[in-house]
Amino acid sequence: MTQDQSKKKILFIIQLPPPVHGASIMNSYVMASTLIKSNFFVDAINLRFSNSIKEISKISLIKIIKSFYYGFMIVKKVLIYKPDLVYFTVSPTGNGFYRDICYVLILKLLKRKLLFHLHGKGIKYDVRKSAYKSILYKIYFKNTHVICLSKRHTDDISEVCAAIPFIVPNGIKLNPINAGSGNRSNDSSPTILYLSNYIREKGILLLIEALGILRKKGYAFHASFVGEPAEISIELIKRYVDCYRLTDCVKISGPLYDEKKNAEFQKADIFVLPTYYKNEAFPLVIIEAFQYGLPVISTVEGGIPDLVTNNESGLLIKSKDPEILADKIGILLKDKNLRIKMGKKGYEKFINNFTITHFESNLNKIFHLILDTH
Repeated sequence: MTQDQSKKKILFIIQLPPPVHGASIMNSYVMASTLIKSNFFVDAINLRFSNSIKEISKISLIKIIKSFYYGFMIVKKVLIYKPDLVYFTVSPTGNGFYRDICYVLILKLLKRKLLFHLHGKGIKYDVRKSAYKSILYKIYFKNTHVICLSKRHTDDISEVCAAIPFIVPNGIKLNPINAGSGNRSNDSSPTILYLSNYIREKGILLLIEALGILRKKGYAFHASFVGEPAEISIELIKRYVDCYRLTDCVKISGPLYDEKKNAEFQKADIFVLPTYYKNEAFPLVIIEAFQYGLPVISTVEGGIPDLVTNNESGLLIKSKDPEILADKIGILLKDKNLRIKMGKKGYEKFINNFTITHFESNLNKIFHLILDTH
């Protein structure tokens, strides 16, 4: 048997950019992986239902038509390609869950070996709220393999998934030119960076309130807000900034990509993500901040405590408390040496755990483990 004949087939059912979010970015890394392509035959179905973050949660006729089309494509691809494994980045909650469970049932009827990769959370909340959903989730996860992003993430499916999940943290490409090179301002006004979609539950308005508190206390700083307007418009953010008299020190950039986004990381001294988003699992942007040697202030949502070691690579707070958020930002504004020390610890954590090499290697091992086990 030749080497190619011995390679197993994997069908990837995934969402690729656009829109740009953590799951779609990681899916693009998977499909570009030379390591995985050298070990397996790969094919993919790209489930593209939206072109922007704003459209994701909306139901439309075109989405319904696409749902049936992709269902047909899944059946066709499985019958023709005959994959040994189907890797599926399923939607854990919301309208996408009901769509994806139909696809899962199709794949189970076609007797395919399934591997789910969960990039979000919220299942435990749904299960405890609805006995009906609990039954659906148990059907969903029965006789499947599952990947979670962190050990904390596994608690979200513990009541409905009998299998022991694999743990594969996200990883990003190493940028050797800019890695670990935050600006480390020598002036009296360090720069605070928020980089995420403009969603209320990501804590953007909470951060503005905290900055207003710091301004009243006499702290000097600059702040940059980068992200795609989703639930919240740029106009609303500007009104909040004006209300707290921060217009002269806050910049609202909207979405930035590639070198422009990298430049914001390079200019920053502190990264802040005060999220209380109920589906928050393992924010990719925190790993990006680590790569640039930035100390991180965030919350204990999802797998964030597995990313940020409190008082070492950053500071963790309880969510929805602008006073505590302001206090923690104030600590780092006053202490440049502490910022640098925490930033170095974050960079070390990135290098040792969260590069794209770690991610691809972990995923490749899991594929082999599943497919080489009879």
